[in-house]
Amino acid sequence: MLTLNVIFDALDYGVTGLFLLIDGIIYWAISKLFGVFYSLASNEFISSEVYTAIAEKFQVIIGVVMLFFIASALLKSIVDPDNLNKNTSKIVKNVLVAVILLGIAPAIFKYAFKLQNTVIESHVIETLLFGKQDTPSVEQIGNETAMNVLSAFLVVPDNLDVDGSGLTWSEMKENIIIGGYFQDITALVESAKDNINGVSYTPFITTACGIFLVYVLVSFCIDLGIRVFKLAFYQIIAPIPILMYIIPEKKSVFDNWLKATMATYLEVFIRLFVMFGVVFLAQVIFA
Repeated sequence: MLTLNVIFDALDYGVTGLFLLIDGIIYWAISKLFGVFYSLASNEFISSEVYTAIAEKFQVIIGVVMLFFIASALLKSIVDPDNLNKNTSKIVKNVLVAVILLGIAPAIFKYAFKLQNTVIESHVIETLLFGKQDTPSVEQIGNETAMNVLSAFLVVPDNLDVDGSGLTWSEMKENIIIGGYFQDITALVESAKDNINGVSYTPFITTACGIFLVYVLVSFCIDLGIRVFKLAFYQIIAPIPILMYIIPEKKSVFDNWLKATMATYLEVFIRLFVMFGVVFLAQVIFA
C-alpha cells in the first residue's frame, strides 16, 4: 500500500521514482475507469417488464390508428377499385407484421441485453485477442487490464525478489490484480532506475500512454452513459415506428429507428474491441 515512507523512498531515486509513483496512481485510475466502463456496458436501463408496461399504454392509440387506416383503405377501394389491389394488400400485410413486432419487441430487447451481458461477462473479445480462458471477477477486470498495459512498459522477471523480503514480481502482480494496489510498483524503483536485474522501464512513454488511456476511458464512459439513455429512449418509442410500418409511405420511420437502435446497441462491442485492441497492440509493440 502507498505510505509516506514508500513515497519518500521512491522520490529518493529522482525522476524514476517520481514517474513510478505517478504511474501507480494513473494505472490505478485506469483500473477503476474500466470498472465503471463495464458497469455501464452491462447496464439495462429499462427492464422488459417496465418496457411492456410502457408499451401497453400505446395499445389503445395503436388500435385506433390501425382501424382508421383499414377503414381508410376500404373507403378508397370503394372510390377507386384499382387502388384496392395496389394498396390494401400492402396495408393488410404491414398490419400483420406490425402486430407481430409489437408482440415480440419486449422479448427482442430482453434477449439482446442478455446476449450483450453474456458476451461481456464471458470476456469473449478478450479471449479472441489474448487467448485467455480464465474469467476474473468484475472487480478484477480493470486491475488485470491496467496491469496488462503497464506490463508492456514495465518489464520485470517473474521470479525477481521485489523488495528483498522474498516477494516475487509474479506474486506482487497477483496481489495488485486482486487488490488494485498499483502504487506497490514503487518497490521496483532501485532496479528500474538503472534497468538492472532484468528490469526494463520506460517512464515517459508509460506515463503518456497511461494518461491517454485515462482520456479514452473517460470519453468511452461518457459515450456509454449516453448510450444507456438512448437505448431506453428507443425502447420507449418502439411502438411508434412499428406503427408507422403499417403505412407504406411512412415505412422509412421504422427503418431509421431500426438502424439507430442497432447502431447504438453495437457501440459497446465496438468500444470494447477498440480498447482491448489498443492493449493488445501495446503488448506486441513494447514487449
